[in-house]
Amino acid sequence: MAFCETWLDSTRPDDDIILDGFTVYRSDRTKESGKTRGGGLCIYINNRWCSNVKIHTTLCSPNLELLTLSVRPFYLPREFSNIVLCCVYVPPSADALAAADTIASYMQSMLLRYPDAPVFVMGDFNSCTLDTALPSFHQYVHVPTRNNKTIDLCYGNIPSAYSARAHPPLGRADHNVINLIPAYRQLLKRVKPTKVKVRQWTQDATMQLQGSLACTDWGVFAPDSVNLNEHASIITDYITFCMDSTIPMKTVTVYPNSKPWITSDIKNTLKKKQIAYRSKDIHTMKNAHRQLQTEISQAKQRQCL
Repeated sequence: MAFCETWLDSTRPDDDIILDGFTVYRSDRTKESGKTRGGGLCIYINNRWCSNVKIHTTLCSPNLELLTLSVRPFYLPREFSNIVLCCVYVPPSADALAAADTIASYMQSMLLRYPDAPVFVMGDFNSCTLDTALPSFHQYVHVPTRNNKTIDLCYGNIPSAYSARAHPPLGRADHNVINLIPAYRQLLKRVKPTKVKVRQWTQDATMQLQGSLACTDWGVFAPDSVNLNEHASIITDYITFCMDSTIPMKTVTVYPNSKPWITSDIKNTLKKKQIAYRSKDIHTMKNAHRQLQTEISQAKQRQCL
């Protein structure tokens, strides 16, 4: 849950605004805004959804207030590494173009850091839009948010990620509460899996290939001409022939969300994580999530080596 114009300051500790089952992350208005009161941003994260949260940016200026988090939920479609959430408030008196450029700059830096992550920017934009500054982003809110105007927006880099519904204002606020309902379909459900043939590099098969290459009289491949390309092609074809003779092939199913570092051990851990997620026990979910991230990190390192 993201809130703008919280009016929070250092006299209001987190304990005063905490909600059961949630952790709050806030960015209060400072003197850099040029104003003495008002403003402020905060984001509440459901502890059953995510406990791995990092604050990346807090900004307060006359043109823009901004709070950026990266979150890694307990459950996330495999095509995504994490999610970037950004809450913004653009005052009515702000330079809208300057505010848009600043938001775009921060979001582009997050995309460079997390190229596979969904990035969402939400808040009170007033007269500011990101249509030009971030042309690849999509705007999901198309319902009135204050009277008959749509000034509370949500942009993201995932097409059709959400549909928006307006609800009555909260307390004495004059802005509607906007409920973003997920509409994204996982890559696994949108793209059919494919069948491919892969080699089974067992220890015995590898030793047989090594023996075949060791017994080869490489002198017979000495080029009769200076055509190095033809010479390289002949040697490559011979090595491929040896591989076909010694390394067995098998047909496997490749799913669209498969990553190159996903192994059978990681798949087993994923199953354990799904069981822990269904149990809704936070301690079990955290342990399973931590174990999975450790195994994925080790698999990525082995792939790089």
